[in-house]
Amino acid sequence: MSTNPKISVIMSSYNRTQYIKEAIESILNQTYQDFEFIIIDDCSKKETQDVIENYAQNDERIIFLKNEYNMGQALTRNRGLEIAKGEYIAILDDDDISLPIRFEKQVEYMDKNPEIILSGTDIETFGGNEISSSWVDLFDPEIISVLINFYNPFCASTLMFRNNFIKEHNIKYDNSVCHVEDYDLYRQILVAGGKISNLPQVLVKYRIHPKSVTQNPKSQKIQINRTDEVRVKYLERFLDTKNAKKLVKKIKFYPFYKANRKKDIYEACEILKKNNTNNVLTDYEINKTIDYISGESTIIDIFFASNNNYVQHLSVSIASILVNSLPNEKFNFYILDGNISNKNKNILLSLKNIKDFSMEFIKVQEEMFKICPITPECCHISNQCYYRYVIPWVKSELKKVLYLDCDIVVKDSLKDLWNIDLKDNYVAAVEDLCSITKEDANRLGTNHYFNSGVLLINNELWKRDDIINTLFKNTKEIHDKIRWVDQCVLNYTFKDKVLFVSPKYNLQHSAYKDTKYNLYTKNEIEYAKAFPVIIHYTGCNKPWHKKCCHLLWKNYYKYLKYTPYKKIYYAYKFKKFIKSFLRSLFSLKNENDNKVLRCVGVKIKIPRKKGILVNAE
Repeated sequence: MSTNPKISVIMSSYNRTQYIKEAIESILNQTYQDFEFIIIDDCSKKETQDVIENYAQNDERIIFLKNEYNMGQALTRNRGLEIAKGEYIAILDDDDISLPIRFEKQVEYMDKNPEIILSGTDIETFGGNEISSSWVDLFDPEIISVLINFYNPFCASTLMFRNNFIKEHNIKYDNSVCHVEDYDLYRQILVAGGKISNLPQVLVKYRIHPKSVTQNPKSQKIQINRTDEVRVKYLERFLDTKNAKKLVKKIKFYPFYKANRKKDIYEACEILKKNNTNNVLTDYEINKTIDYISGESTIIDIFFASNNNYVQHLSVSIASILVNSLPNEKFNFYILDGNISNKNKNILLSLKNIKDFSMEFIKVQEEMFKICPITPECCHISNQCYYRYVIPWVKSELKKVLYLDCDIVVKDSLKDLWNIDLKDNYVAAVEDLCSITKEDANRLGTNHYFNSGVLLINNELWKRDDIINTLFKNTKEIHDKIRWVDQCVLNYTFKDKVLFVSPKYNLQHSAYKDTKYNLYTKNEIEYAKAFPVIIHYTGCNKPWHKKCCHLLWKNYYKYLKYTPYKKIYYAYKFKKFIKSFLRSLFSLKNENDNKVLRCVGVKIKIPRKKGILVNAE
């Protein structure tokens, strides 16, 4: 074994008998062989120790140490750091696997980039459920230096860092934040002036299993709490503790890009920029990250169809789009006009006080829709639902458009949906999540059945293939098969030329009731329910109806207050306050054999009448 190895590999081990063989062999089988391998057992059972002992006896590069007592991973790794002689330190957990070329690629990268103190790599997850995927999604050092203040974009088993730097700055793993000690290590390196980065290449396989820290409910809870503690430490470089905690509460750390709105991340970066008085970050780093979050400037063309009865709900939809948009998003709204009054048009135009936009009211010839039926199942729907048929006629110059029903609320930027590549499909849509979807598909002779409330429309393809006339023709042809009005005709017409997208873009009410879907896994639906981009209040269960039981009904009122209908919102809030206040003054409860009326803190017992027992026989 070399007395001056290029790499010192540190592995902390604790009761991983079933996994540690693969982990050890993945190091021994590296194409780059100049390393020492420090394995420290943290008081495992004999079976695990025997496995390590066997490898140590057969390979002189392995330095096998045993802790006298269980020290935990942070202190065990620190013990390894104290004796490491390599130029670089490499980390691998005892249940993960390094791919053969890992060291070769990382050493090459670190040698070529002396300013990088720590590097990680992309990973492949295995052993978990179907949604398990890599969270390593940042590879640019400048962008990492900004976004790492909000979440951990590294996998600990991929780390390689410079030994001299951490010794010079006395950097160690902090045991007080056990389970997130690696996240805190990056902070210490950044504070000391180091740069950190990820290689955009999968070089480690990360194992997911029930006993891992991230999967065990008890350790997972500790990990979440301590991650927040470390995030506060990161942000205290910019903000006082109170405001740092406030920002940590707003920005969810995992899954970072799914859990947070783009607008929230953008605003958080702006906060760092405003409070970067100590030049913790460079303006270049912050501006580059803001550009990364925002993407290119985008103009989004959005169609709605409405009459006077739906103007309030349309205004809520538009308000939600504007509130959650990024600064470089611009909107052209086209309203397919079912005789909207001038007063209501002005109400919609007044939403420009949120953010400027263009709005055009397009009068539609209603005569052409006389053949379009309103079925008994859709008696709550107006004839305006068919107006989307003629979009390519009224705006032929547009390549694509986004059509939205009025009974939706947008929770995030629409840029990602807008930028989906339609390829040679007529629309991008979400499967209808109702339990009878398969029945509808079978009736219409299609493989799948989409919900038409959110449609990204390929306007060019509609024009090329004369889809408008086909839609009217098919409305007549399948008249007896139409159940869900225009939606059935669109599904029948487009057949398999539909690009199905994530249910987060059209989260329907039925996602909370039905449990079987044709296209989406249970986990995809759960993600959509947790982090929706568009909430669609499908069916008759609307937030503005009395006794609405939709779990996300409050989102409607959240955006109602941005509209000229805000009086309704404040009336609702006042009514709710009065009810709550009265409940606090008066309550009627059962206590033993009496009813107890509480009135302004005074108990009044009302004796309960004794009932007569009736023999059940």
